[in-house]
Amino acid sequence: MRLNGVAPVVVQLSLLAAPCVASLPAFNRIDLAAGSGPVDAAAGDYDGDGDLDLAIVDHGVFAGSWTNYGVRIMVNDGAGGFTTSSYLPFPAGMAEPNAVVARDFDSDGDLDLAVAVGYTGFNQSAVMMMLNDGAGGFAQMTPFGTGYGPVSVAAADVDLDDDYDLMTANTVSSTVTMLYNDGAGSMNTFMTYGTATNPKRIEFADLDGDGDPDAVETWLHGVVVARNDGTGLLTAWGTYTAGIRPDGIAFGDLDGDADPEMLIADYTGGHVTAFFNDGAGLFPSSTSYTVATGPADMAVFDLDGDIDADLAIASRSTNQVEVRLNNGEAGLGETHFLAVGAGPSSILVADLNADGSPDIVTTNADGDSISLLLSDAGCPADLAPPFGTLDLNDIQAFIAGFIAADPIADLTGDGILDLDDVSAFIASFLAGCP
Repeated sequence: MRLNGVAPVVVQLSLLAAPCVASLPAFNRIDLAAGSGPVDAAAGDYDGDGDLDLAIVDHGVFAGSWTNYGVRIMVNDGAGGFTTSSYLPFPAGMAEPNAVVARDFDSDGDLDLAVAVGYTGFNQSAVMMMLNDGAGGFAQMTPFGTGYGPVSVAAADVDLDDDYDLMTANTVSSTVTMLYNDGAGSMNTFMTYGTATNPKRIEFADLDGDGDPDAVETWLHGVVVARNDGTGLLTAWGTYTAGIRPDGIAFGDLDGDADPEMLIADYTGGHVTAFFNDGAGLFPSSTSYTVATGPADMAVFDLDGDIDADLAIASRSTNQVEVRLNNGEAGLGETHFLAVGAGPSSILVADLNADGSPDIVTTNADGDSISLLLSDAGCPADLAPPFGTLDLNDIQAFIAGFIAADPIADLTGDGILDLDDVSAFIASFLAGCP
């Protein structure tokens, strides 16, 4: 953040300054029908119109035979409304789609989809690749085989050849499968590794700061961290305990030291454990937090606008999103609960209504719905309590933020603090709150 040209002005006003106060915004909840048993979602601009759409995995129901399994594309109207959707059913004989990830797999400039499919035949499973035509239409490729029963899929450029590879966690066969991209979206080169019992989730992050993605896997009784050797081969690196039944994985810099911490949700035990990175990808210390029962999936994002990493947890047993705000001292403190639909199984955070504030999406497997929690950022000038009212506290907070070069005062969002931000604050203040 740069301070540009107005320091003499704000110095004269500095006696009015008060500390900036960050707070979680209010969220407006909208529930939308999403087929049968939606279990995962990926956000992306699939139709190229500049806003974020949603791809929802429709897990299906079993009533003598599997029905309603595929992917639902929900198109954003630009303001966080999703009134248009299309359904992409899988071919006959394929069932149990469990997870989805969106990347440009064929290197043509638009976002494609990769879906982990649990059943494609007797003792057979696969990843279904769906290539985007650039306008939000998807063509299904011949599925790429994996170990049996993939319940999670992750994407990263594992072999550093400038395309996205895939990895699946195969819970039935207790394996993980690494699928290597040829640059055009074909994943015919693969390796399947035996691993710990019943893997649940797989995620990538550069944990040791060497420029290549490492892998983290939760399994029946713990966590496995596998280190990338720089060529796309993964070697067992470390194991960690994280409660009774570890499940969801998230990464974020909780302590502000520029390396990612590893957060693991204990679904059965009702805990989240934060493992603190030593900078070399080892986690010698940890802190466990009691959370609402049934924490299934997590997302790390700056939810309150204070430039540190907060945590949002999909609590499947309580039908809530639990938000734990970073206390600024490498810990998760203040707690908020946001009601969502029945059985939230996955969570993502993205700015769906293009207002500059993060929104939250859950897929509600037991409610056949998704919940949109659209942030109500209120007035841009409403920077300090009491929120919903513009008064001297907001003026003091803006001045303090401006002097401290705090992004809270960057009302124009251009990364520069100057007279444009002062003008924007004054205009917003005079307009009042809705």
